[in-house]
Amino acid sequence: MNNVAYTANESILDCDLETWEKTIDTNLRSYFLCTKHAAPLLAAGDGGAVVNVTVSSTRGLPEKFSYMTSKGGVTYLTRAAALDLIDDGIRVNAVGSGLIGTPVGFEEMHERPSEIDRIPAGHPGDPADVAGAVSYLVSDDAAYVVGAKLDVDGGLNASL
Repeated sequence: MNNVAYTANESILDCDLETWEKTIDTNLRSYFLCTKHAAPLLAAGDGGAVVNVTVSSTRGLPEKFSYMTSKGGVTYLTRAAALDLIDDGIRVNAVGSGLIGTPVGFEEMHERPSEIDRIPAGHPGDPADVAGAVSYLVSDDAAYVVGAKLDVDGGLNASL
């Protein structure tokens, strides 16, 4: 499972090369490297699954330029790697996380109460909601799920 994030909360006009590189390296390059180096180990066994945690959103957000760009890249990295690795018995999928009440995002989430109000489920998710989706994607129950992104966002993306 690849699950890491960095955001500097900047617009394209405010994004300098240092911020861009740190965000892309953390949020996209790390997923590429972990998947690339895990694949031979998984293939040498009985195959397996890779799950990339990304965002559920299919839209940009203001002041999230490099973050949203990098996480959009994770979605397409997932789909491309899924096609490259399926013949090795490796399934690659993603979980698209919405607003989740983690210590990292909790404070920021409450600085944007209008986003919470837009969640059809009526509240932010719990880390266990994301963990459940990951557990499904690595299980035999998801043996025919390849290159998919399972959104765990209380219906937010569907309502946009």
